[in-house]
Amino acid sequence: MLWVTDLTEFSIPAGKAYLSPVIDCYDGMPVAWTIGTSPDSALANGTLADACSTLKDGEKPIIHSDRGCHYRWPEWIRIRKDNNLTRSMSAEGCSPDNAAAEGFFGRPRQEFFHKRSFTGVSMDGFINMLDDYMVRYRDRRIKTESGHGHHGPSTRARSCGMIGGDGINDESNKTSPVPSDRHFLYILVPSIGNRGSSQAPSSSKPVSKLFDAPSTSFPQQKGPVENEIM
Repeated sequence: MLWVTDLTEFSIPAGKAYLSPVIDCYDGMPVAWTIGTSPDSALANGTLADACSTLKDGEKPIIHSDRGCHYRWPEWIRIRKDNNLTRSMSAEGCSPDNAAAEGFFGRPRQEFFHKRSFTGVSMDGFINMLDDYMVRYRDRRIKTESGHGHHGPSTRARSCGMIGGDGINDESNKTSPVPSDRHFLYILVPSIGNRGSSQAPSSSKPVSKLFDAPSTSFPQQKGPVENEIM
């Protein structure tokens, strides 16, 4: 198991809020998170303690972070040691080492924060809205890979009857359709005449089928492309 953690800031007219999640790199889902108005030790320590409370017997994940002071405070280190977590930190001045956490932050910014006005929203109201988004992301959001939908851990568990609640919205069973037909790509080359002739070939003929390709890759053709040399 590999966990990553970091802090990010959201600035609205009412002030600044900070999100501190622990992300499981196996499925990209948040294991735990805290939200507050200050990037202090309570925020980071609370996140790690909540994440560790989800561990089963024998689970000892690696916890990776950047070199921020939040992850060098004695209390944070004590929580890590008490739960037998292996510590991992980014190299000095190498933020890409924690790209998995940074990449996660792009999703709430794009899906929840950007292009949305929070004028008139109180700080408590914003924190509640952000927390609701994180709950939906963990429990109901569909993640896709290569166009095939699948559910997050909690939703999969609900859909299998393992835990209560519907956990699945109307969009949850939609996946990308499988192409219903396939098309062949033909390559046409000049026919070979007299090898010693200087005249250009007078006709073309299709070479045998080279391979089949998905219909999404090539436009539909009723037959071989005419008079085209590739």
